[in-house]
Amino acid sequence: MPDERVSMSTAMNGGCQDCEWFRMMISRARGACDDRSAADLEALQGRHLHLKHNPDAQPGRRGLRSV
Repeated sequence: MPDERVSMSTAMNGGCQDCEWFRMMISRARGACDDRSAADLEALQGRHLHLKHNPDAQPGRRGLRSV
């Protein structure tokens, strides 16, 4: 199975479809003045970045399940 991890810079520059989706949904929430939803999405995006784009991440630590 190929490694699904993408470098952080590639992810932030649009190389990851999940990152792009998070940016779009956060932008929509901010545009609708829905700060709570935007904050929730930002937290989920942070978890995604940690698990998928951090080469040193160790899934399963601190209560986070591996994906």
